[in-house]
Amino acid sequence: MSILNDLRYRYAETLVPFQATLELTYRCNERCGHCYLATYDDKEDGRPPLLFAEWSRILDQLAEAGTMIVVFIGGEAMMHKDFWPLCEYAAKRGFALCLITNGLMVDERAADRMKSLGFYQISVSLYSADAATHDRMTNRKGSHVLTTAAVERLRARGVEVIVNCLLTSENIDSCFTLDDWARARGVRVQFDPLVTAKNDGSLASTATRASEDQLRRYYRAQRERGQIPGPVAQGTAEDPVCNQGRGKCAINAYGDLLTCLEVRDAIGNLRESTFAALWSSEKAQALRGYKNQDLKFDATSGDGEFCEHCPGMALAETGDAMAPVPFLMDLARIKREVYESG
Repeated sequence: MSILNDLRYRYAETLVPFQATLELTYRCNERCGHCYLATYDDKEDGRPPLLFAEWSRILDQLAEAGTMIVVFIGGEAMMHKDFWPLCEYAAKRGFALCLITNGLMVDERAADRMKSLGFYQISVSLYSADAATHDRMTNRKGSHVLTTAAVERLRARGVEVIVNCLLTSENIDSCFTLDDWARARGVRVQFDPLVTAKNDGSLASTATRASEDQLRRYYRAQRERGQIPGPVAQGTAEDPVCNQGRGKCAINAYGDLLTCLEVRDAIGNLRESTFAALWSSEKAQALRGYKNQDLKFDATSGDGEFCEHCPGMALAETGDAMAPVPFLMDLARIKREVYESG
């Protein structure tokens, strides 16, 4: 276990939010069909988005709670009018800064500022080594050129950059070409086939998921490259199903405190209460109370042993946080087949 993973585990054991993900804005300069956002308008909710002073107060409270890592996300987080002041404030409070971005706004000056602020890690969303494929997925012509340039700029400055590639039916068959492109530059790629429902409950985004045949080819290719998908370490019956509401949390653009980005049922609102009060509330305890013994499928054998269950996905797709998610079970079956194929 790495030092970082050990820290995450220790924090989760004591219910200290090691990592907080901040959804600064829902505005975005791309329009990806797989995106979990239902709207790109901060005003559509009817509530005003948080101001700099409100975000600053939340960062103060997270620091008091013991949070170490702050992840800025959107939409495109860099489109928030106070993005840089918030980065500077978070850095002064001693947080390790992370950013998930499409890279379109990471020009030379922005890359310099990220370097000077000491960003711990920047994840850049890049979906293909092929420009046409990437641009189709983002619905933004020329986005591939800008995104790959951002990766190169950050890499040249010694900023740790990771390519984040969500796998869909559009790009999964050519994803290893992107892996080769990144490896040649000393950059790690994170592939993820988990296209999730939208944050308003709509399942429209899930129509972009890769097919079973595509996923089977993907995991077979992974095996050939020395990356074998093995069983999930489930723990004991009393262990929590996941880390949501334990070692991590999320806060949306209006101040709603979430146990995880996937679980959109808010603990409460940080405009109306403090982080400490909400984090120790009965609602928080209930949301973080899911245990392995509560799963409504056998996670100790067969396909279930390979299933990485997500309560948020289960709620969105079945209405029951502990019910099996058909897509996750299909994924588990494919992983098991590949794992047992020799």
